[in-house]
Amino acid sequence: MSKQHTTDHQDEIEDATIVDQQTFVSADAAAKSASNRTAVVAVIIAIIALLASGYSTWMQWHQQPMLSQISSDSQAAKRSLSTVNKRLNGVEKNLAVDEKNQQQAIARYHAHIKEINQRLASNSRRLALVANTTTDDWQIAEVEYLLRLASQRLLIAKDGRTALNLLANADAVLVSLADPSWLDLRTAIAADRLAIASVNELDVDGLFLRLAAINTKIETLPLLRSRLEQAGVIAAVELPASDESMPVMASLQQLAWQTWQELKTLVVVHTSAEPVKPLLPPEQHYYLRSNLRLLINQAQLALIDSRQSSYQHSLSQAVQWLNEYFAADDASISAIVVELEQLMKHDISRALPGVEQSLIALKKTHKKRRLAVKLSTENPAGQSNSQAIEKLPASAGKR
Repeated sequence: MSKQHTTDHQDEIEDATIVDQQTFVSADAAAKSASNRTAVVAVIIAIIALLASGYSTWMQWHQQPMLSQISSDSQAAKRSLSTVNKRLNGVEKNLAVDEKNQQQAIARYHAHIKEINQRLASNSRRLALVANTTTDDWQIAEVEYLLRLASQRLLIAKDGRTALNLLANADAVLVSLADPSWLDLRTAIAADRLAIASVNELDVDGLFLRLAAINTKIETLPLLRSRLEQAGVIAAVELPASDESMPVMASLQQLAWQTWQELKTLVVVHTSAEPVKPLLPPEQHYYLRSNLRLLINQAQLALIDSRQSSYQHSLSQAVQWLNEYFAADDASISAIVVELEQLMKHDISRALPGVEQSLIALKKTHKKRRLAVKLSTENPAGQSNSQAIEKLPASAGKR
């Protein structure tokens, strides 16, 4: 049994060995088979990669001109797009400028239309006023003109007499209207007439003409040097003509007489308590007379402007020059000096009142009459005219 058991054990060992060998052989074969498959797959993959690389290379080589064309086309497209963008920007700017100009033009048109509408409204109002104008309105316009003319005569010409006549004419026009609504204006005119009449009347035109008469005499007035020449103080002695037929003794006597006359002219004695005044040279005579005429003209302007100080100063300076540089003992000089001194006594700085109260009263009455006309046109049918007139002061106060 033991042998049989040993034999059986050996057989099992051998079977196991055979099985192991078969298993190893099969495993080796399987390993080789797997390695072969991997190699084949790797070769296939390499071939495929090589083919793909070649195809890619061929495609790149084949598509290179096309890519270059596409690149150049792309650059051209970019340049064209940039040009188009620039043009679009310019167009947008032009559109913005045009839109701004259009808005400005529209604003100007609106302003022009507004101005035209205002002119139309003004003309409509004027037409309505002309349509509603009566003879009384024209007479009131005449009264206003007379009042303004009187104010001008008082302010500019200082002519109170003409202003009184103008105010009297304005009052006569109001009397002819026979309208009690102008009573306040007549009262103001009467007050202004009284105020103007209470001021002492100054004959400005007469004083001006008296100064003008003096101015025309200046050129003929004798100067101090001319008077001295006429008196023989500085005149040259004329020698009598010599006669050869005269005897020697007569010639000697004549020569002695001439010598004596010349000696007398060398020394001249004048007795005067006044200080010695220098004589003007002949070339200064023209300037003296011109300046004297200028002083008289200044006095005339001061008379018109009612400037008392300038008037007095110009006349006093003229009197001083007449006494200093002209022959004061001459009758014409004395008469002019007396005339200037009388003119200096006049007070030309008088303040004449104006006619502002009359103009204010005229304006107020005009406003009341316009409001009365407006209320009469807007007066409803159920409201009487007396009720509309009662509302007049309140409406005037609001305006």
